[in-house]
Amino acid sequence: MYEYVIRVTNSSKEPYCVTEILARLKRTPRNQSYLVKCSPPGALSDDLLKELFMQWPKHIIGLHLNSWLSPNPRNTDIDRLEMFCKWLPSNLRLLDASYTLKELPSPEVQQRFVKALPKSLEYLSIKGNGLGRHMRAAHIKNLVKTLHVSHALDLRENNFHHAEEIAGLQALSGLPAKITVLGIDTHPMLMNSIPSQVRRLGLPTFCLSPTCKPKPIIPATVSYLEFSGYLFKEMTLEHLPSYITSLSLERCNLGILTNQDIIKLVASIPKTVTWVSLRANRLFTKRTVSERDRLLESLAPFNTDGRLQLDDNGEEEWIRAALPLINGIEQQRVPNWDCAYQIATYLGAHSLTLFKKLAQRKRMFTSIAETIPLINGSQ
Repeated sequence: MYEYVIRVTNSSKEPYCVTEILARLKRTPRNQSYLVKCSPPGALSDDLLKELFMQWPKHIIGLHLNSWLSPNPRNTDIDRLEMFCKWLPSNLRLLDASYTLKELPSPEVQQRFVKALPKSLEYLSIKGNGLGRHMRAAHIKNLVKTLHVSHALDLRENNFHHAEEIAGLQALSGLPAKITVLGIDTHPMLMNSIPSQVRRLGLPTFCLSPTCKPKPIIPATVSYLEFSGYLFKEMTLEHLPSYITSLSLERCNLGILTNQDIIKLVASIPKTVTWVSLRANRLFTKRTVSERDRLLESLAPFNTDGRLQLDDNGEEEWIRAALPLINGIEQQRVPNWDCAYQIATYLGAHSLTLFKKLAQRKRMFTSIAETIPLINGSQ
C-alpha cells in the first residue's frame, strides 16, 4: 500500500493550524488508493487531531494510524487508543494500524484494540502488535472473528510462534469470508488454516532461508505471492509451486546484493511466474553507470513480455525503468504511442530531455520521440 506523507509543522517545528493542514490534505491526489502519513510523527495534540478528523476530506480514505498518535508512554493506554479510534473519519476504508500497541499486550487489551477499529474497512494492517503473545490458538481464532475488514488483512510480525497450539484447530477459520488478500507469518497453525478464498498471500522472506524448516506449504488457491523483509544471496525462489503466476519482491533491499547475486535470484524464479515486481529495491543506486547497464542487460533475458517491474529503483531509474516498456514495443505487446504516453504521463518530465535520452539509448528517431505529448505538460 502506497503512503502519502503530509508535513504538519513549520520550519520551527511548530504545528500548523487545522486550516493549513486541511488545505494540504485537499491537495492530495484524488481517485487513488494511499495511506496518509503524518510527518513528523505524533506532532499534533489530541485536541488538534480531533478537530482535524472532524473535517477530514472525503476523498482521502486511507490513514497510517501510528504516525498520527503522539509518541509518548500514553500510547500504551488502551482507554486513550479507544478514544482516538472513535475520532477516526467515518469515510476510512484503508487503515495501517501496525506497531500501535507499544508493549506486549494482554489478551484483554488486544480484544479491546481490535474492537475499537473502524467497522467499514477494506484494507487493514495490524502488523507488529504482539497479538500472538500470551495467547492460545483458540484466542487467536476468536480475535480474528472480531475483525471488520472486507478485502485485505495483514497479520505479520505478531509473535504467533509463541502461541500455544491446539492440534487440529483452524486458527484462521474465523476470518471474514470476503478477505482474498492475507499477510501472515509461517507458523503451521496459520499456514494450515488459510481460507480457500485467499488468492493473494504475503509471507516473510525468512521462509526462503535454508534454515527455515519445515517449509510452508502454499495453498493451491493462491496465485499471487508477496514477500516482505530482506532477501539475502543464499535465498532462492526455485521451489515456488507452479500455480503462483504473480510474485512481488518489492522493498526487499535487493540493492545491497551484487549484480551476480541479483541475476542468480531472478534466474531462480520459475518460468510459470509471468509477472515479477522488483520495485523499490534501490537496484540502481551506489552503482556505476557501467554496472547499472550491465545489470539491465543481464536482466533482459528474464523480461520477455514485460515480465519484470523495475521502476522506483534509485538514481536515474526514471530513464532506465522506461526501457522495459520500450521492450514491450519491440515485442509488439504495447503500441508505440501508448507506451511512450504511459511513460511520459508517469514521469511528468521534460519531453525533450526524456525522449532524447530514450532515443539515444534505443536509437529511436529523435524527431518522432520529441513529438509525444505530455499529459501534465513540461515542468
